[in-house]
Amino acid sequence: MDLSFPLFFEVVANGVWWAVRFGPQVSIAVATFLLSASCVIVYGIGGDTTATFWLGFAHVGSSFSLGVLIYHLNEALAPKKRHALSALFWCLALLMLGLFCIQVEALFSIKLLWKFAFAPALVWTGSSVDLSAIQTRLCRYLGDLSYPIYALHYPIFCWVNGVIQAFTGGKNPALETLVVVFAVLAASHLFLQLYDKPVRSYLDRRVGWRRSTNSATPSGS
Repeated sequence: MDLSFPLFFEVVANGVWWAVRFGPQVSIAVATFLLSASCVIVYGIGGDTTATFWLGFAHVGSSFSLGVLIYHLNEALAPKKRHALSALFWCLALLMLGLFCIQVEALFSIKLLWKFAFAPALVWTGSSVDLSAIQTRLCRYLGDLSYPIYALHYPIFCWVNGVIQAFTGGKNPALETLVVVFAVLAASHLFLQLYDKPVRSYLDRRVGWRRSTNSATPSGS
């Protein structure tokens, strides 16, 4: 049976990066990207099934390290022409939507081009888009909601698919899509408000308390 492992690899990547947080971040990110990207190009994109489990480390390593590089090099790379970057962002966003609408699987070369060029460019140019106050609040909420959606969409899809087939005796794509979208959004909102935000707030208070305690401790004690 195939299983999804993306959250596992994300946890591993964050744990490894926490362990090397005091090292040269950019140098480590470059080395990680070169090694991981080489493995992806040679062996393929994987990590979402039991058969390709080990490929997931290269898959997440290349993407995670690219994200770290974008974070650290954003100010150095971002030119003053924010309007040009904003226009490029919307072009890339339309390209992304177009790719999602294609009903056939993309060629491996197209996947690599999106993974190593277009997707990082979409993230980088998106940071230069100017938003109104309402748009900023909406984007912040959607950003917070994205993680619960990421974590919950697959199990909810499986449950809905099983329930609909049990009651109707067959598949109903239109009904299933409607129910899945509504269930995922509703469950993700509840998860965000009742679990994710309280836990993050608690951890922030704990970390802040420890930092304030350490800063208040005399150096000679």
